[in-house]
Amino acid sequence: MAAPPFFRFGIDDADPSAGPLLAVAVRRVVDTAPLAKAQEGLRALLRDGRRGAAALRFGTALLVRLSPPPLSPSKLRRILPSLLSAELPFPLSDCRWRIERAPDGACVAHVVRRADLAARLDELRALGCDPAAVVPPGPALWREARARLPLPDGAPRAVFFAAGDRTLLATGRGAAPDAVAVFPSADATEALRRLRLAFGGLPGGLSVLVAGAGHAPLAEALRAVGLAPVVPERPEAFLAAALASPAVADLDLRLGEDAHPSARRSPFRALSAAALLFLAASALALGAVFAERRRAAEDARAALRARTAALDGLAGYHVAARGAAGLAEARRAAAESRDPAVADPGAAPALAALPAAAAARGVRLGHLEASAAGLSASGTAPDAAAAEAFAADLRAAGVRAVLSEAPAPAPGGRVAFFVHPSAAPQP
Repeated sequence: MAAPPFFRFGIDDADPSAGPLLAVAVRRVVDTAPLAKAQEGLRALLRDGRRGAAALRFGTALLVRLSPPPLSPSKLRRILPSLLSAELPFPLSDCRWRIERAPDGACVAHVVRRADLAARLDELRALGCDPAAVVPPGPALWREARARLPLPDGAPRAVFFAAGDRTLLATGRGAAPDAVAVFPSADATEALRRLRLAFGGLPGGLSVLVAGAGHAPLAEALRAVGLAPVVPERPEAFLAAALASPAVADLDLRLGEDAHPSARRSPFRALSAAALLFLAASALALGAVFAERRRAAEDARAALRARTAALDGLAGYHVAARGAAGLAEARRAAAESRDPAVADPGAAPALAALPAAAAARGVRLGHLEASAAGLSASGTAPDAAAAEAFAADLRAAGVRAVLSEAPAPAPGGRVAFFVHPSAAPQP
């Protein structure tokens, strides 16, 4: 079964007593339901897994903040593994890891032992799914909290997620959490202790979000010390919804030999395929340009011949033989008799503007069809504004091209768009 456009899913099985929860996102609209209720068609997509994500077990992922010296990016990449290795209690060679650069210059490393990752993949396959991404739960929850509850830069934030017999706490002040801790869910005293330990007290302006099926006791304990925790709608589905978001793609620790089969294609082959696609699209566009120019030139010559014959007929003599005076007289006589259907070579679509417009807006074209009606194409752009600007550039160059629907999320943080000669959806 083929996945519908812009489909993603997340699997949350952190609470064994509640059973696995499935979140399905289509065009960013998320719905959640017990995994056991998924119909067979959806189960086929889960087994394929290319657009799915799951979280590592609580406590198996490490978050390590690194403070490298100010170096060039190339030198920094070479020393970061050594810095990370010195911070770990086990060999880096036994781990899968990924480093996230923070806006303040620090680096945040997400690490899992390969044995823990393998055990997690076995658990997920036993559930009937094989998600392409397996991510640390703390950072995934952190990103979902930032999306739902934006705060000023540097504001303190804490995210609790209570599920089963364990609670996860992520704390920090930036785009990535500073620390992630896991402790028994039933111990509200421990939750407050961990919160104070993370910030050296309870700082002013602290924002606390509490989610998970076991959120209620934690929320009450936080209110008792004067905090006002935020409980999202459907708190038990908070992690599943976070995993269905494209925002977790760059947290994936399913790397190397553990990568999903869909991600094991050679980067060189992928680059070659993209290059061939671009060359094919460019050749098609240039061919359309030359065809249009030839047609415009032929139309111009035919229009000139017809116009000359019409002038001679109106004047009653061969205009060219009478020189400039005869031509001026014939033009005045023909002013009200010109055929509006005569082709204007300047009206031919300026398809030569297509490659430059695509390069200027960061557009990658996957399908292109040029005709007398205008341009039909599909591709991806860095964001919706770039897609709109690309279509506007083409219209400014004389090409009939409009977005037939709103751009929608695509893999790699880009957006997918469709262009047609008119706004009506094409068959």
